[in-house]
Amino acid sequence: MPKHRQLKQLLLANNCLKTRVSNSSAATNSTINFQARLESSSGAIATDGTYNIEFTLYHSPSGGTALWTEDWLIANSSNSACQNNGQGVPVHNGYISVSL
Repeated sequence: MPKHRQLKQLLLANNCLKTRVSNSSAATNSTINFQARLESSSGAIATDGTYNIEFTLYHSPSGGTALWTEDWLIANSSNSACQNNGQGVPVHNGYISVSL
């Protein structure tokens, strides 16, 4: 088959593919799945248990203005504003995984 005919068929196939593309939009998710390893200041892995943790997103990597904050606290009589029904953050083998 001559090269110009192969090129013409390739361009025709390419145009057919372009015309079949339709606009679509992906669904957005308003939560963030956050996973981390919890360690002490000396680098020791946190023991299994439930911890009070505050999650904060900042304006820049070095801090600055806090754009959003959420507290995951173990419920007690002095705090009634807990984001996860007062259950805190469970830690297993030093790891946490939460949907914020």
